[in-house]
Amino acid sequence: MPARASRLGLRLAAGLLLTGGMWCASANAGDGFYGRVALERSITAVDYEKSVEIASPFSMMTARDHARDAVDGFNAALGYRWPLSHRLYLAGEIAGTLYVNGKVAGFLEGTGEGGTDVWPGAWSLERSRAVGLNVRLGYVPHSLEFLGPARSLYLIAGTRWVDAEIEARHVNRAFDIAGSRGAEPTLNPWLIGIGVEFGGVASRFDLRLSYAADDVAFGFGGGAADDPRLGYTLDVREWAVSLGYVVPFGD
Repeated sequence: MPARASRLGLRLAAGLLLTGGMWCASANAGDGFYGRVALERSITAVDYEKSVEIASPFSMMTARDHARDAVDGFNAALGYRWPLSHRLYLAGEIAGTLYVNGKVAGFLEGTGEGGTDVWPGAWSLERSRAVGLNVRLGYVPHSLEFLGPARSLYLIAGTRWVDAEIEARHVNRAFDIAGSRGAEPTLNPWLIGIGVEFGGVASRFDLRLSYAADDVAFGFGGGAADDPRLGYTLDVREWAVSLGYVVPFGD
């Protein structure tokens, strides 16, 4: 009887160790602090609108243009991951981005070259760098073992503060006038996305898909009845994919 109890106890201990090892490898891998570096490519679409408003007598003309281009960037983040349950975790991170070629540009055809028309001209939106805050809610699936012991699927939401430079040119060949207006706003888009982590406990890879949106408006003039007000609005939408390398530091 004692020998049978001893064998049973050994089996139970081995089972607990195996179960604990499986739980740690699948659910606790990567808890604590972590660092992430990534390459990011996004398709950025911008809806650009320019308006000319006359106060007296009142008139307003608007013209619109659309441009879309690929934008590349380098991203780095520092985060912390908390376990919520056996297979759920919550992570918060602060991230910075440097844009390699962050310009999206187009040409506004305008409405004509009259005194109240929207004159044609090139325009551009260029982003240089950004900093953001993100929250991730992750799930460690029991299946998908081929993705490695540190596998997880997650949802992400956050916001960014983006340094941008806007230039809006205008040309009137009839009056031989050419010039430009500019602004340097800080964009503040919100961000949502999904991702998957895969790899080992010591380090892993991270594939992330995200969508961000923001709009910015600015204007000039309009201080007097005969002073036309020039208004500019840019609606920015971005679909991004990033591939990152994650290293956990632990507590």
